[in-house]
Order: sequence, then C-alpha cells, then structure tokens
Amino acid sequence: MTVTSVRIEQDAVLLPLSSFVRDEANQVRLRMSDEAVERYQTMYAAEEPNGAPALPPVLVAELPNGVLLLVDGFHRVRAQERLGRTELLCTVIECADRFEAVWLGSARNTTHGVPLTQKERFRHFKTYVAAGQHFKAGVKRGTLADVKSYREMAKEMALSHTTIERWMRKAYPKLARELAARGQGQLERENASRLAPKVAVALTPTEECLRAIRNTRRQFKGVTNPDDRGEVLSEMQTTMEKMRESAPFSESDF
Repeated sequence: MTVTSVRIEQDAVLLPLSSFVRDEANQVRLRMSDEAVERYQTMYAAEEPNGAPALPPVLVAELPNGVLLLVDGFHRVRAQERLGRTELLCTVIECADRFEAVWLGSARNTTHGVPLTQKERFRHFKTYVAAGQHFKAGVKRGTLADVKSYREMAKEMALSHTTIERWMRKAYPKLARELAARGQGQLERENASRLAPKVAVALTPTEECLRAIRNTRRQFKGVTNPDDRGEVLSEMQTTMEKMRESAPFSESDF
C-alpha cells in the first residue's frame, strides 16, 4: 500500500490499522502503559464528530520497498482498537531504511507521552548511533574526525556528556576506544549498525512475516480460555484466506 492511495486529511492521512506493521521491537519503550492506553481511550471516546482530533496523529514510516512501520503511537493505536475503531490519522514520513525510521520514532517519544525510563533513554541512545546520528551533519559514512564530540551528542539528546560517554563505552566499546584515542581508520555506518541492538536490525518482509508468525505461536500458548483460543484461530484462518487472495504464491512441501 502506498501513501498516495489513502485519503488526505490536513497534514495527516487516514490509514487502516491493518495497513502498517506494528512490531514493538520498533519502539524505544520497553513496555506498554495500561494507564496511558485507558487515558487515551477516554480522550478518543470524547471526540466530537468532525471536530478536532483528541490526540496528534501517530507516526508511520514508509520504507523504500513500500512497507509501512508504526514507529510512534503504540498506546494511541491500542486505545483505538479497544474502542473498536479500524482507522487512525497518521503522519507518514519516507525513510531511507529501518534504522532511520526507528530513530525518528524514538526521538518523537522523548518529547511527549509517557516519560521514558532510564533504560529506555539508554535504548534511545543506541538507536541514535545505529541511525548514524553520531556523525556530523551531512555525513553518513566517515572517519573518526566526522564523529561528533560527546558534548555535541549530549546537547542533542539533553543529557550530560559524561552519561553519553559512559553509554558509548557500554553499548559500543570499540567505537568508544577509537574516540578516546582519536586515531586514524575508517568508521562506517555499517560498523555501528553491526553493534546496534535488536531494535535496529533490518529484516526482509519475509523475515518480518515469519518472526510475527512465530511470536504469535509462542503467545498462543498463554491463551488458556477455549473461547479465546477459538477467536484467535478464527482470526488466523481469515488472515490466511486474505493472504492467499492478495497475491500469487508457491505451495511449499510439508
């Protein structure tokens, strides 16, 4: 699905909740807040028809292959689902890759919503480096001379430079040693990405689908109520039918 195929409303587009990938590995938060979901649910329920939106649009990244990723607004999406709604206003941004998408969503989370915990701020820092934000403006691949100072990074992230240095040593020890020495040698974005957390690992659409299926299978083990299990299986059956109808495919040998 492309952005041009949806209806435009002011600066946002109205997207079906089923149109974008919702993988919590793509967000900086380590867990959802039920209190925030309930608060947003109340705000959405009180919206006036054709009135101003109760909350800002969620942020969705469009990758070069056309895949849409939710990178900010997981609580808002959950709240809309609880209200039985199937569409939501989204701000869609084009991103060069998954690293950039996750970073932009992470940066947005630092400015609103539930305050980040210290562990989540550390996770935010790792997405910063994985996306190449530690390089000076206009540089995506460079030498050590092109890497910002700890003070420059700290100013951008509203943290102390000593915290940035400590986190760099913890998350990217090789880069930290090179920065300490300020020696020669090529430092490319791929080197930082190789050390990035799982949140920044770029997967193919096939790998994304298989991971989601396997995660669902593991989660299903925790569904103990027979009626609930039946509901999940029914949804899976419907999903399989829609997938078979959506595009040609080759039958695998089982």
